[in-house]
This record gives sequence, C-alpha cells and structure tokens, in this order.
Amino acid sequence: MQDARRHTIPLDKLADLFRALTTPTKIKILRYLIETDPDTPCVPTLIASHLGIRPSTVSSALNRMRTAGIINRVHTGRYMFYSVDQQSLDIMREYLS
Repeated sequence: MQDARRHTIPLDKLADLFRALTTPTKIKILRYLIETDPDTPCVPTLIASHLGIRPSTVSSALNRMRTAGIINRVHTGRYMFYSVDQQSLDIMREYLS
C-alpha cells in the first residue's frame, strides 16, 4: 500500500521541494523551524541571529523555500512570520520512507 501512495505524489512537486533545500543554509533554517516551538514567532532577523547567518541570506533562503512550498509565511503588521508547511514535510518524509 505504501508504494502505491508514493506514486500518487506528483514528481514535479516533489522535485521542487527537494530542490529548495540545495544549500546547507536552507537545511539549517528548515531544521531550526522544525525544532522551534510553534508559538515562537520566527522572523528572519531572529533566525539569522540564532544561526549566525546574515539576515539578507536568511531572507533570500526563506523566499526560495516559501516559493517551493516548504514553509509558510504570515504577514502580521510590519513582520513576516515563517513556519514549516507540515503537509510538504510529510510528503517528503512519505516519499523517502
């Protein structure tokens, strides 16, 4: 049954998800978002400070990851808050299992 479900995932979508994680910076950011409490606001400057990465690099990586659908962005006032798109993460996990 698991193999049958694996084939229902559009391969172009799956490739976009994995392609969006092609640098160590993006993988570090994803790991940080996965491990962060969902109630903790994740803004680019906070992520950059925590990971020791330039804010502009974080913003660029977040935009690429958001475009691919790996993360979500919520605009609240002056800030953009980021979180993992759980459905996309589940698709990636399912395909790899």
